[in-house]
Amino acid sequence: MPSPLKLWMDSQAKVQNPKILFLLNLFGFQLGWWSLVISASYEKEVIGLIIMAILISLHFIFTSQNRSRDLWLMKACSVIGILGDSLLFLTGVLKTTNGSLIIPYWLIGLWFLFPLTLPYSFKEMLNRTRFLPLLALGAAVSYYAGVGLQVLFLGEPLLLSLGLITLFWLFYLVIFRQLLGFISKKN
Repeated sequence: MPSPLKLWMDSQAKVQNPKILFLLNLFGFQLGWWSLVISASYEKEVIGLIIMAILISLHFIFTSQNRSRDLWLMKACSVIGILGDSLLFLTGVLKTTNGSLIIPYWLIGLWFLFPLTLPYSFKEMLNRTRFLPLLALGAAVSYYAGVGLQVLFLGEPLLLSLGLITLFWLFYLVIFRQLLGFISKKN
């Protein structure tokens, strides 16, 4: 007999309409992004992390169409993103407001939230190679928004840092697309 966890992981999500799923997923990520960044700007990162944990829980309870896939995708992409962004901090492309070389907690939180957008709100763009540079540029702009909200700084020269972030994100997106395909076939 399957375990209760296995039964739950295999059960259907409550929301099935693709348009509503798209909007809920996009709204949830935006709410998480703003919560993490604004709480960090007020030096109250724990509030953003709690909201992020609630949003991830709500995703798995109500909107996840494949819980096993989403969980594996979240784990794999978070590790890649956290390691990659850590490299950007260690090399001075990204800088914390306190001068630490360690990736901030709020950004780690974003790396757990972002992969859950890949099979939902970013799926169509991710599957079209011509959109990957646009997505990567959008990611660099979101880091720049973090500068505006004073939760991180970019190394000088600014355009070089933004260019490197865009290249990292292009790499991330290619890898994430491959992971999504691989994990989807396995689950």
